[in-house]
Amino acid sequence: MEQGRLEEAVAAFREALKMTSAQLQNVPEEKVNVSAYHRSEGTRRLSSPQSWISNEVSSKGSPFLVYSSAEKIRQESLTLDESCTSSISTPFLSIVTKILFNLSLTYHMKAMTSHLPEPVYGNALQLYEHTYNVIAQSQGMGDFLRLAILNDVAHIHYKTRDFVAAERSCGLLWRAVLDMEGFESRMSPIVEGFCKNVIHVTFNCSQPAAAA
Repeated sequence: MEQGRLEEAVAAFREALKMTSAQLQNVPEEKVNVSAYHRSEGTRRLSSPQSWISNEVSSKGSPFLVYSSAEKIRQESLTLDESCTSSISTPFLSIVTKILFNLSLTYHMKAMTSHLPEPVYGNALQLYEHTYNVIAQSQGMGDFLRLAILNDVAHIHYKTRDFVAAERSCGLLWRAVLDMEGFESRMSPIVEGFCKNVIHVTFNCSQPAAAA
């Protein structure tokens, strides 16, 4: 994905999702404990120029920052602790969510460079929504990804000219940012990028209303 080989990335993420899902199905239900995955993982993120892609939305050409960093999967979270009798001791369940997000993001990147982007944006949107639903059903899992998904979904709605949905997504994004408590200063540049998009969307949507 980082090399721009998006077709190969899609195939690899799909295979990874298939293999990981199959492994999770073999875990006894009593060993699943999603509450062991804490918010602290999100605070280790560092902002870099590669975290964002600047894109033009279809409303008056305002810049929109697309969060474009794939989720990294640490080697130690690939192995289940067989000695644990009550729950999974590592955030193994988050791997499926990360792969889903990476697959969504890959389709999003494809759409941004496609001559016929609408169907590809549709695929990305469905995958983002599926990933968001998985996170919403898992307490304490993927808090940062909620922000990234809402941000990128808002961009897709703008590119497909669904401005009402874009504004709604940015409203949810803003509330999610406000709900985040105690994130470290190292993470703040990334959060600032989300906030800039909310401001752009709110400003562009409010101008027609003020003129009316």
